Amino acid sequence: MLFYDSIAAGLILLCISPYFEDRYAEHLGDKRKDKMLTEFKDALYSISASIAAGRQLPRAIEDAAVSAKLFLGDESILYPELDEISRRYKQQNASIEQLLSDFGERSGIDEIKLFARSCSICRRCGGDLEDVCLKSAYILIEKIEYGKETKAVLAEKKMDTLIMLIMPAAVLFFLNISSYSYVEVLYRGFAGRAIMTTALTLITAAVLWSLKIMRLEL
Repeated sequence: MLFYDSIAAGLILLCISPYFEDRYAEHLGDKRKDKMLTEFKDALYSISASIAAGRQLPRAIEDAAVSAKLFLGDESILYPELDEISRRYKQQNASIEQLLSDFGERSGIDEIKLFARSCSICRRCGGDLEDVCLKSAYILIEKIEYGKETKAVLAEKKMDTLIMLIMPAAVLFFLNISSYSYVEVLYRGFAGRAIMTTALTLITAAVLWSLKIMRLEL
């Protein structure tokens, strides 16, 4: 409506909204992964502390689940997963390494997959599982901290992208309600439609390109 002053054009362009809904769904999924990764970092602190105190990995995971429940309660994303791993280990006598691997695959988070993989490799090779888990936890905590610092730097650029998305529409809206005669020519004739179409296309392309650039794989 802002760029074409036409209900028909708005309805036609509405057909491409599922694409942007998918992008927004990806954004929400990334936010959930970031929250789980932060909770997993805290869980690694708890696991490493428990192992350093002499507990074995299954007990350390149970302690991490209790800590997640204690500090975050029902808002915790990680607690149900850790609790399920602990419960299945006790009731079904399942392999703790396989349970961690399954969790890593379902989460889609590389750090969880790496932790599970290191535990699995250690078990197959006959190494000291607790020692390997402890060292892996320290390495992964550093990796997660580095990723958080990088994302903090990108946060400012994301704000610039948001401004870039909002400002043209805001200016156009202001001109429509305050000085419609000033922009009326852009809504009339082929030249005006072409200019508005070009502007809308360039703004959309710039925003999508910026989001793609800032979506780093750490």
